[in-house]
Amino acid sequence: MTAKRITALLLALLAICLLAYGCNRDTTPALQSGTTTTTTSPWDILEDDITEGTTAEIEEPDTTVDPNDPDDVFTAGNSTNSTTTKSTTTTAKTTTTAKTTTTTKASTTTKTTATTKATTTTKATTTTKAAAGGNIIDPGSKDAALAAFNNAVSKAVSGKSGFAKRHMITYTGWKFDDSLLDGSLLNGLNIPIPGLSNPVSYISDALNSALNNGVRTASNQKGSASSLIKNSTLTMSDMRDVVYSGTRGGDWTITLYVKDGETRKTKSAAMTGSAPLSKSPLNLATSNGSVHDHMNAGRVFDLVKSQLSLLSADPIDVSERTTGAKFVAKLNASGQLKSITVTYDQAINIREIKLLTQSFKDINGSSAVTITYDSFVH
Repeated sequence: MTAKRITALLLALLAICLLAYGCNRDTTPALQSGTTTTTTSPWDILEDDITEGTTAEIEEPDTTVDPNDPDDVFTAGNSTNSTTTKSTTTTAKTTTTAKTTTTTKASTTTKTTATTKATTTTKATTTTKAAAGGNIIDPGSKDAALAAFNNAVSKAVSGKSGFAKRHMITYTGWKFDDSLLDGSLLNGLNIPIPGLSNPVSYISDALNSALNNGVRTASNQKGSASSLIKNSTLTMSDMRDVVYSGTRGGDWTITLYVKDGETRKTKSAAMTGSAPLSKSPLNLATSNGSVHDHMNAGRVFDLVKSQLSLLSADPIDVSERTTGAKFVAKLNASGQLKSITVTYDQAINIREIKLLTQSFKDINGSSAVTITYDSFVH
């Protein structure tokens, strides 16, 4: 080989080296999103398989200078480094996940509760149960038994029931002022009064007759209003006790134990006190209208004045007291009266009275009273 050819070959090699050096200094273009760029040095031998999806591994050049290595040459201010670059395939993998979850929950609950509770409790004092053929009473308490009694009387009064009546008073005797016993009442009288020779006997007979001593009878026809009986307004506060017995659908016996009472009437004042008997069915004793089943102080006061007119009676102070009153009523299954029997004791005290201008005190009388209604026709 000639010198010219050697020289030309060296120049060609130099040119190739310069070209290679220049290529290594080129800047690798920026990767575009979604593209893959592979850079391979033509001087490198690919020793490894490059698989898509692996991470590119770049081996940094060795810049360590070994003074004992003859290949490393140090010149002041200048250095030549041997750089080995391994380029592997770099795959830019862009994964975009767009997950949009929209949850719309519209829940509207409208709950309208309208509760209207109308409770009307009517507690009638009388327990009345409807049954075929009429109203059948079935009192289950003392209050109900008293109410059944009052209702039965009301039915008889409003229905103008017929009935028979007996009114009996038994006096145990009268006790008189001592001045009446010594006959001083008649002293100075020039005109003899028939039957007045014994003033005590006269007064006793007059009072007994006025107060209906003995048995008096009366009756009322069906369909006629009667003053022999009136509506009862007795309440539990008027009672000592109430007892009842019977069976539903059968007759009932109702017993009322009425509280004691006391009334008083003076010449200068109205009657005072009270007696539960006045709220009972008792009314006029007989049809003559002068005697009542219960003679309170005001009635006794007026009766004495009228019945002892021959003695110019002028009552000043009168009182009466009733004790042990008891009503026994029998009712049928429908609550209608079959009979009523009333008993009580009474004490009358004419505390002060003027007879023939003379004053006398403490004329006392005691009696037992029995009144019966029966034979009802409704």
